[in-house]
Amino acid sequence: MKIFFLKSLAATFLFILFSCSESKDDNTVDLEQIRPKSANTDNNQPIVQTDSSEILLKKYKNDSIDLKLIKVQDIKGSNFLNRFPNINSGLRTLIQKDTSIQFQHEFYEYSDSNQMKNAFFNWLDCNGKDCMSIKLFEEIKIEKQNLLVITTSGSIDIIRSSNNLNPEDWINYVRFSRKINDFKYIIFQKKNQKAKWFEFKTYKLAPKSKK
Repeated sequence: MKIFFLKSLAATFLFILFSCSESKDDNTVDLEQIRPKSANTDNNQPIVQTDSSEILLKKYKNDSIDLKLIKVQDIKGSNFLNRFPNINSGLRTLIQKDTSIQFQHEFYEYSDSNQMKNAFFNWLDCNGKDCMSIKLFEEIKIEKQNLLVITTSGSIDIIRSSNNLNPEDWINYVRFSRKINDFKYIIFQKKNQKAKWFEFKTYKLAPKSKK
């Protein structure tokens, strides 16, 4: 009789313990649901959007350059010179403080002078939509608008504008942005005039000798 009573008491105790355990689980609150969330977690970081125009604009600003630009826009597309190997290239629209004044800047950078010369002489052999051939140092009308072509041992820069442009400003841009003074060929054509060839020596632009 005593043994039966003890077994019954143990069973009752286990039943009460199990019932309390179930009740506790039902009322348990996930700590992750009430835990304060840090305002510095990656998911809560504000997304800062940077205007790519501002990043590009910095490349054209230098104490020694006075281009007076306020906006730079990348243009998608491919040009004739992209057919030839280069390590960097681009086409951009540049806007001055007077927003009616705009320039188009086409540029190419090369691993060595042979790559540059190959691209440049192919550009001379087949220029523009009509594939016009231009002889070295030939004074000829290449385009209708103002045109400036600057080549160094490792780069080609082509600047176009219907507005006046100052060649020396752009030569300084190439000098300081590329950190180079080794200029090879410089062509400058004023609007509706024939192109002239120049050289840059002792920090001055001078007509190219045809010797």
